[in-house]
Amino acid sequence: MLEKLGFKYHNRIDPFDGGPHLEAKTSDIEIVKKTMRTVLADTIAPDACTISGYASILTSDGDFRAVETPMSIDKQGRVRMPHDAVEALKIEPKDSVGITPIDTLRAATPPVSRARGRAIQSPVINEPRLQVCREGIRMKHPSLTREPSNLIGGRWIPAPGDSVRSFNPARPDQVVFSSSSSIAHLHEAVAAARAALPAWSSWSRERRFAVLQRFKSLVTARAQQIADLICDETGKAMWDSKGEVSALTNKVDITLDAT
Repeated sequence: MLEKLGFKYHNRIDPFDGGPHLEAKTSDIEIVKKTMRTVLADTIAPDACTISGYASILTSDGDFRAVETPMSIDKQGRVRMPHDAVEALKIEPKDSVGITPIDTLRAATPPVSRARGRAIQSPVINEPRLQVCREGIRMKHPSLTREPSNLIGGRWIPAPGDSVRSFNPARPDQVVFSSSSSIAHLHEAVAAARAALPAWSSWSRERRFAVLQRFKSLVTARAQQIADLICDETGKAMWDSKGEVSALTNKVDITLDAT
């Protein structure tokens, strides 16, 4: 389904869940291309609407909301929607809103069923995150303190493979420029992990817990930096990027509770 929407598989694996990694520029996603930007004119009775579709907003602090609702477009290109949809979106007249006709949406992806007037979270309607994330820079993202490399056996080792460029999908900024790792580096990393296992296993439960807690505290202290980087590299809304960081720290607690 994602490939039909304009996403492409680049022979990479998501390091968090082991699944395939697909990505797309915002300008290549059919749903985004068919979404028009307009403003809310006023509310309208549902039986007076002429079309139905998805209405979505993204606030300056990264809060994304969307509803499926009947609507009408006036001669000035402004949208009018029923009161319950306007309340679900938490918008007022003259506020900016994205409109995607359902017929256009169904042409790009299988039909979906949503309760009209109820706020939903959509994984595919994506908008530029103006004033939400910091701009990517030419060689290195401001969240990075060193050029990307591999931590193997306690040493930072630059990757020797082909060049890898990561771009912000919401705008043409290059987030980071790096290199891919080699098979030799992979074997070196596995060997280093195996060599460290006996010493790690000999540590007391409390000492190992302290290491994991230290990792959690470092992630928590850098939560905004990490969220900025996720946001810029993947195009996710800020609230979703922060959720990724929270999920990471929560996994530490789950691991400790289960041990």
